[in-house]
Amino acid sequence: MPRIPRSLLFDSAEPGIYHCVNRCVRRAFLCGVDRFTGKNFDHRKEWIQGRLEYLAGQMGLDVLGFAVMSNHLHVVLRNRPDVVERWPDDEVARRWWNLFPSRRNDDDTPAEPAASDLAVVTGNADRLAEVRRRLSSLSWFMRCLAEPIARRANGEDSCTGRFWEGRFKAQPVLDEPALAACLAYVDLNPVRARIAATPEASRFTSVYERLQALAAEGRGVPCVAAGQFDAAAPRDPSPEARAGLPVADAVHSDSACAMTGSNGNARIQGSADDAGQQIRTHAAVGSVWLELPREMSAANTSRDEPREERRDTPGARQQAGDSPRKGTRHGMGPGARPAAEWLSPFELSAAQGLNAVPAARASNTGCLAMTFAEYLQLLDWTGRELRQEKRGAIPVDLAPILERLSVTDDGWLKLVAEFSRLFRRSAGTPASLGQDAKKWGRKRREGISQSRAAFAALA
Repeated sequence: MPRIPRSLLFDSAEPGIYHCVNRCVRRAFLCGVDRFTGKNFDHRKEWIQGRLEYLAGQMGLDVLGFAVMSNHLHVVLRNRPDVVERWPDDEVARRWWNLFPSRRNDDDTPAEPAASDLAVVTGNADRLAEVRRRLSSLSWFMRCLAEPIARRANGEDSCTGRFWEGRFKAQPVLDEPALAACLAYVDLNPVRARIAATPEASRFTSVYERLQALAAEGRGVPCVAAGQFDAAAPRDPSPEARAGLPVADAVHSDSACAMTGSNGNARIQGSADDAGQQIRTHAAVGSVWLELPREMSAANTSRDEPREERRDTPGARQQAGDSPRKGTRHGMGPGARPAAEWLSPFELSAAQGLNAVPAARASNTGCLAMTFAEYLQLLDWTGRELRQEKRGAIPVDLAPILERLSVTDDGWLKLVAEFSRLFRRSAGTPASLGQDAKKWGRKRREGISQSRAAFAALA
């Protein structure tokens, strides 16, 4: 069957969410332990993650999730042409220079551009418009990710030829239920492959990075602990989020975030230490144990204090002596940024548009209208079910989450286990697939039967 042209999959001028997959040639373990030669190429996973971090800080796309495996990688991206359109001309030119510099320093970082270097872009209206388009382009993001990795790996192996199997696969994700399943599918890849036993042990995944960031900050998740969830308690929802508003309408702009998170439903037990200086709160999410400092305890849960809106730019960082690729080669090694700052915030919040956007990412728009604690709980249960390969009773805590996503527990497990195979073109609920087919003038709704089987609205 011929491949589907990108122009028939999505409109690059509109924000959208896409599940992208790229495989190594012949699906060889070129980023893991080669079963034939015994060579270990695990360090290349560091290259890929480092490059992802760098591109997240230079291009106008949000990285919602990722997983780097031994012979392929998954990236969940949201293109943000609306954000790039607001960037000043000089910033657009500087970001493009950081991606494709004409001069480099001795440590291989981009040299500081001269005014004439930036003028090559800013002085030509057509060129400037093209660069703006490319900075929010899914295809250019994947090109800037794949090509440097292939060149460096070929140099390491003293060979030429393909490193990646072919063009990457891009799968539009149309709504929130499909996005939740997609993120879980991506984060659980190492668990399903039996590389890791639990999500928190799955290195080179977005869930691992988010958990490591919380640990590094001495923070924990404002958590819905196992057996302590009050399903009848108010959830501070917005009508749009709870009515199943498509992701394309709910999460593509900073001002349209659908839900402000609330920790009031978590019955967290706190105990003061002998000096009475700190309240420590432990929360269990499946097998994940995290510690909450005083400022994240139930007594002080406000996370939405507005700040003066500002944006750190790559140019400002370089002028301050902090290169965006400091400590890396081609942006492919451990960076100097705070952990997980480059990832999109997880929870949708109306106040995110008021906060400063870190230079490490394109925007502050979150992923889902659920807390990270709820997602961890759902992820942990899903991982256990898939690992055990037998059905167990769904915890009472998770039933309301699946009900909000309009999916049964059986349908959810099938979605997470077979997400890529269930949807060849686009992924979403039957209603979203119908709208997408109508938008593109297609009579056939590919994947509709699989979608109906998985996304069965609960009575």
